[in-house]
Amino acid sequence: MKRADLSVENSESEEVMTLSTADQTRPSEHQILVNLGNRYVVFASQNSMPRSMDFDPEKDSEILPRVADESDVAGHRIAETLRVSGFETVNPPKAYDEGWDVELVDAKGARVLVQIKVAERELKQKDVVKYFEFLAKAAGKGQDAQIWNFNVEKLRLSILSNPSSPRIDTLEPIDVWERTETGVYPRSRIVRRVAEWAERLEMLYSQVIEWVKGIANLQTEKTRTVVMAEELMQKYAVPDKELPILDVIANQSPVLSFVPRGRWILGARGRVDIITQTGTYILVDQGDDEAANWKLVSRKNRHESEDFDAKAFANLLDPNEQADGY
Repeated sequence: MKRADLSVENSESEEVMTLSTADQTRPSEHQILVNLGNRYVVFASQNSMPRSMDFDPEKDSEILPRVADESDVAGHRIAETLRVSGFETVNPPKAYDEGWDVELVDAKGARVLVQIKVAERELKQKDVVKYFEFLAKAAGKGQDAQIWNFNVEKLRLSILSNPSSPRIDTLEPIDVWERTETGVYPRSRIVRRVAEWAERLEMLYSQVIEWVKGIANLQTEKTRTVVMAEELMQKYAVPDKELPILDVIANQSPVLSFVPRGRWILGARGRVDIITQTGTYILVDQGDDEAANWKLVSRKNRHESEDFDAKAFANLLDPNEQADGY
């Protein structure tokens, strides 16, 4: 294969290609389960998003020793745990040259050899060229082969196949979980916590808006936003979420801005920064699953706090109180 002739079709494009007989059944069209170190991840194509899950956290995963750095063991565990719906996994394949990590066999007996790559970045063009040259050599030996590149940072799987008409299928995570001796920690829990955080912020803002209604020459607006993209969300492939910022405005200028800082913080159920003309104050939720309990943290002593009520809010509007008080 000449490098100048290499053009790659991405499965997310609108182009339609004619598949050879060997390509009629592609693993990329199925759900793929792997363990990446401490997490189990189910990948699937967004273009053919399944209506139901083929894998169950309780039935289709086992408890494995935890690791400090997932990237150190990801390749090894992927090869050991990889499962594709509709395929039998042979690990490692014995009947071929070295260099293949897994062989997949579908219900009709069609076989696909897979070489696994692990990275913390997206594929570069030089990688793509090298990998397709490798696949072309395998094809010359009559082998139906693919290279699977797992981006463990972005949680993305790129499958390179069909070297005669180079193709890259990009698969995204549709479920993530951890399994330990204490049970399964599912992605759905993080999704729920994000939604609950957004609801609590709206309730907080509604209360502040009510307080502002009783004060002359003040108004509120929620035209600005901040992106919520916390580490735990990234770990479980939960999409970023835009959250509103509440501005309290006097004479067309913000005097207080409530900016969501984080849902997962030590010792509380979330933090909001209140930015004033004299400095920034910290507001934390020390409530429980039933209701929020907002506390204004002292600027003099972070171990002290007071209830965030109408009086505390009024003090934040008074520059003299801000200078002397919380």
